[in-house]
Amino acid sequence: ILLDRIAGARLTLCNGPDQRLGCQMDVEARLRRAGRHSYVIPPGASDATGAMGYVDGASELVAQSRALGIRPTYVLCAMASGGMLAGLAAGFADQPARPVPTGVSVY
Repeated sequence: ILLDRIAGARLTLCNGPDQRLGCQMDVEARLRRAGRHSYVIPPGASDATGAMGYVDGASELVAQSRALGIRPTYVLCAMASGGMLAGLAAGFADQPARPVPTGVSVY
């Protein structure tokens, strides 16, 4: 939150994960009524755009690991909505050395 504020972001804090999407939609509707345009990123970036970012990230991780001379067996990541894990799994699927993406629940 501190970095968001330093960067000038306006924050709307919601009361827990169950209310996050509704809160986000309320903010988006308020901006639209004010004539503003927004780009809604779902919680956890769990949509096609977010998952494809992690597909690309998996390729980058493999390339950087190779350059460092390491071969990870597992890649641990925080998991809430599953978007990151899905993208990494898809990205590692076509790699010769396939690290196993493993999610650790944030809840």
